[in-house]
Amino acid sequence: MLALRKWGRSHVCAKPPKMRPLLLAIAAYATFLGESALAAPAAQQATDQDGQRLLAELRTLAADLEYDRVVAVGRRVLLRGDLSEDQRIEALVLLGSALVIIADPSAPDVLDEILRLRPSYELPAGTERKVTVAFADAKARQRRAEEAQRIAAVRAMVIESPDIAKAAAGEPLVFEFAIRDPNRVVNSAALKYRLATSPDFLALTLRPPNDGSDRWSGQIPGTVTAGKGGVDLQWFLTTSDAAGQPLIGVADAAAPRLVHIDKAPAPAGDPFYKKWWFWTAVGVGAAAATTAVILATNSGDDGNVPQGDLPTVELR
Repeated sequence: MLALRKWGRSHVCAKPPKMRPLLLAIAAYATFLGESALAAPAAQQATDQDGQRLLAELRTLAADLEYDRVVAVGRRVLLRGDLSEDQRIEALVLLGSALVIIADPSAPDVLDEILRLRPSYELPAGTERKVTVAFADAKARQRRAEEAQRIAAVRAMVIESPDIAKAAAGEPLVFEFAIRDPNRVVNSAALKYRLATSPDFLALTLRPPNDGSDRWSGQIPGTVTAGKGGVDLQWFLTTSDAAGQPLIGVADAAAPRLVHIDKAPAPAGDPFYKKWWFWTAVGVGAAAATTAVILATNSGDDGNVPQGDLPTVELR
C-alpha cells in the first residue's frame, strides 16, 4: 500500500516529459509575433519615406531637365507596390512628360494609364506645351474608347414596353418595362408623359428592379386623367448611364406613344330608384299633383260642385 501511494505521488507531481519543449516553443513564437507587430509600423514608415525620397528625386531630375534619368528612376518607382494613388499618378505624370519630350513611343501608354486611374485628371498649370498636346490626344482616345464601349452596351440592350391602348379617366396608369441590360449600364429610366392638350412633358422616374428581375415600373396617378375623357395621353421612355449619357429608349417627344382616355363608366347594378333622374321625376310629379288639387279646391263656391248642362241619370 505504501508503495502504491509513493507511485501515485510521483506520477501526479511529475511533469509530462515533452511538455517543457512545447511551452518553450509557444513562448518563443509569441515573442516573435510581438516583435513583428512592433516592427511593422517602423517598416511601413521606412517604406513610405523611401517612396517619398524617390519621388523627390524624380521632381529634382525633371526640374534639371535630366529626362533620361527621369525615365530610369520613374520606371523603378512604378515597380513598387506600396505607392498610394496620388504618388503613383505623380510618378506617371513625371515619367510620361519625360517620354513625350524625348519622343519615346511608349509615352501614350503612360498617359493613358493616368486617365485610367483618374479619368478627370488635369495637368498642372505651366506644363510644357508638347506635353499638354500629347495629354489632349490621350483624352481624345479616352473619349473614343468610352463612346465605343457605350455603343456596344446600347446594341446589347433590349426594351419590352407595355401595350396600353386605352385607359379610363381617373384611373391610375401603371407602366412596367423589361429592360434587358447584359452590361449593367442602365443607371436610371424615366417615363415622359403629357396630355395631348398640355404643352410640356412631365417626368416620372421609374423604380429599378429590386428582386433580381429586369422590370422597371412606375405609376401615373389617376388625378392626371380625371375628367379628361376623350383626350389622348402621350408618353415615351428614356434611359441613361451613371454619367447621365443617354442610352436607348421607347419612342420620343416627336413621335410619342398614345393612350386614349375613355370617360369613366357609370357603376353597374344600381337600382333605378337610386338614380338621380328617378327622384327628379318623382319630385316633378308630386309638385304637379299638388297644384291640381289646389286649383280644383279653389274653383267652386262654398265647397259645392258647380252645375253643368248634362242630364241627370237616376240609378236604380
